[in-house]
Amino acid sequence: LLETDGDGHRLTAVSEELVEDDHSSDEYQLGGAQAAMDLSLAGLHHTLRTGGPGYRTADGLRVAVAMGEDELLAGTARAAVEEEARWVAPGVSGAYDWASVTSLTAGGHGVGTLVNALVKAHPKLPVRITALPSELRVLREEILDT
Repeated sequence: LLETDGDGHRLTAVSEELVEDDHSSDEYQLGGAQAAMDLSLAGLHHTLRTGGPGYRTADGLRVAVAMGEDELLAGTARAAVEEEARWVAPGVSGAYDWASVTSLTAGGHGVGTLVNALVKAHPKLPVRITALPSELRVLREEILDT
């Protein structure tokens, strides 16, 4: 999929076709959402210990700042995580006795899909949502109006 190009590498013709043919391929580019999210997990220990950012994007921005400033990056990140959340939402809403929970604070990408599944399955569950502004815009548009 790669071939030598001077001191580095470049995509082969087959790789170019794969990248151009897949509508979601942009999330896997080094500067894309999937790379930013995956690499941010590498710094998670530091973030949990100190409360500070554990990873910066290729442009030097903190991941949260980059997501807030780059709508394409934020959108592809949301799409990737929302897709994953759709897979796990039924299991999460059915795997616990949510009736005994008095309140729930949910945060992060994918929270809209998970909260939506929980509220539909358990309509009396009070939920508070904590998320980046880009995620909150989507929640207002797609979830909270429901």
